[in-house]
Amino acid sequence: MINSDDIKKIKEVIINMMKQNFKADGKLFPVIMALEPNGKMTYVGTTYTNQEEKKKTLEYAKELCAKINAVALFMINEAWIKKIKPEDYENIMADMKKTGKRISDYGDRGEIGMMLFETKTSSQMITFDIDRTNNELINMMENPTEGGDFKNILCAIQTNTN
Repeated sequence: MINSDDIKKIKEVIINMMKQNFKADGKLFPVIMALEPNGKMTYVGTTYTNQEEKKKTLEYAKELCAKINAVALFMINEAWIKKIKPEDYENIMADMKKTGKRISDYGDRGEIGMMLFETKTSSQMITFDIDRTNNELINMMENPTEGGDFKNILCAIQTNTN
């Protein structure tokens, strides 16, 4: 049976693999990795190009995790980010909802590599700035997820099944 120290080690290995793969390929291939209690990892390649496909991917991740009783979830992909002041958040979200814009539609955006890392008790977003010149993921940041679609996939399953 896998324990929390094992999960932390696996997380570090996956972060290093992300960096190595990006260095070699110049991109991150989107993937879902779900870890079973016995340590078996299930890999599912994912691609989505719009919000509907994104929602289907997240629903699939939830179903997969419930089916295998996952103890950890890793979702890796590249994404767009827009840095905004906290006081501008509501206005930007309202504009996106009204116009149907996505972050990628804004001119003042940047690229990141990201990994959602979840256990049944926590959800964390790990992001990297992308250095395309050197094919590197740099400036790693780890933050608890507080909103958005990529949040509490395993936590929600745990809540719904208890």
